[in-house]
Amino acid sequence: MERQDKLSFKEWFENIWYHYKWPIILLGFIVIFLIGGIIQSITRHDPDVSFMYIGAATVTVDGTNELESTVEEIIDDYNGDEYKKVDYLEFTALTDNSNNVIFDADHNKKVLQRFFVEIAAGDSIIYLVDDYYYNMLLGKEQLDVCVLAKLSDVLDDADMPVNALDEYGVFIKDLDIYKTEGFNQLPESTILCIRRSPEQDEVKYGRTMDVYNNNKKCFIKLITYKAPQED
Repeated sequence: MERQDKLSFKEWFENIWYHYKWPIILLGFIVIFLIGGIIQSITRHDPDVSFMYIGAATVTVDGTNELESTVEEIIDDYNGDEYKKVDYLEFTALTDNSNNVIFDADHNKKVLQRFFVEIAAGDSIIYLVDDYYYNMLLGKEQLDVCVLAKLSDVLDDADMPVNALDEYGVFIKDLDIYKTEGFNQLPESTILCIRRSPEQDEVKYGRTMDVYNNNKKCFIKLITYKAPQED
């Protein structure tokens, strides 16, 4: 019987690769996918607070980062994961009330659909909106019910803004928070308001009371924020 020469590592690898190339490639993709999922699950952080803006403006990328940084500076680590995270969702759409501005009706329709989905099942609880969508949230336009909390249900008497728009909202320009980076890129007509709690809302949007109360704390900080006095 002839003695079979021992294969070198290179020859062994080439033989394995020749016969099992595709299973090896498939296994490699599976391993990469699993490792990526593990890393993502380890590094992923749930948001402490969630905002939604809808209106005619578009905040720049830098402005969005500045707004999120401003909020992170004034809030605490509400969910206890040792990381402050702010979710900011932005929908840009014009309305029929936009003065002499041509707008894309199809785009606006898609934005409106996404807006309704966010109201029905989204994560955002603190809203920054123009008056057109504010009236929707109040149940005056298209929505059948008001989904906003009264300021008096969220704020103590001492924290109530003296220049509130009505029972539910306040113009961002009338608050000191409007002087901060990021928020100062929003139109002056932007209205700050907050969703009703899950216990009171007729639209069950799937947020827990713990998550809601964290956003409520942030909302109070936005209302009561005092800008540093200039020398």
